[in-house]
Amino acid sequence: MEKEKEQQEILPTASDKENTASFGKFRNAEELLKAYNSLESEFTKRSQKLRELEQQVPKKTDWESKVATLYQKYPQANDYTEEIISEIANNETLINEESCLENALISVLSKKVMTKEQAASDQDVVNMVLERPENKEKIIASYIDSIKNSNLPKTFPKAGGAIPVTPNKPTTLSEAGRIAQKYLEEI
Repeated sequence: MEKEKEQQEILPTASDKENTASFGKFRNAEELLKAYNSLESEFTKRSQKLRELEQQVPKKTDWESKVATLYQKYPQANDYTEEIISEIANNETLINEESCLENALISVLSKKVMTKEQAASDQDVVNMVLERPENKEKIIASYIDSIKNSNLPKTFPKAGGAIPVTPNKPTTLSEAGRIAQKYLEEI
């Protein structure tokens, strides 16, 4: 009996609960439960929306290490830094790729590739080729060879001698007649 008496003292009765229980701005426990369920539902919706938005945002990338790796792997990429940045800025899908820096470098370099014909007509390339001493020697040697192998016109012989002239011998009778007539007209 004493235990029951102690329990009654510890556990309040239903009438005590009504008098002592405070639900704040809610009238009773049912309204409090409805409000809690509503908040829980709204919290779940917001959590799901937040998760969706987090998935849409590109994951944070350690750009410093990616750039350092690119420059280490392709040292010439350092010369095209501005073009790489511009390429990534102008291509929204590129930034989401794992190898976006390499792809941007490839894109930049592909725009700079020239055919041999284009390079040959580019004045900067021509000047660079002509400035190298070994190229100058090859050009001069080629020019001299072309002069040696060309048919030079006949010039006056040394010491004022006569100029050799090939005789004009007719091969047909009508040709002989024309030559004779020309000769007679000159006299």
